[in-house]
Amino acid sequence: MEICIDILQTVNKGYHKPTRIMYKSNLSWIPLCETLNFLTKQGALEVKKIGKKKKYYITEKGKEIL
Repeated sequence: MEICIDILQTVNKGYHKPTRIMYKSNLSWIPLCETLNFLTKQGALEVKKIGKKKKYYITEKGKEIL
């Protein structure tokens, strides 16, 4: 749960690229991807694909969780 909150706080601060989220949340790549997928499925984050790149944005539900 703490990891999810940490990622939501990081995205809420304006970090949208997965690599930046990883560094700011002090996570390794695989746990980050699993948690981003989980938060996206729960509706706390939304992902926007620009070409091959992904950017994550917090939703209203994600803000309520925080």
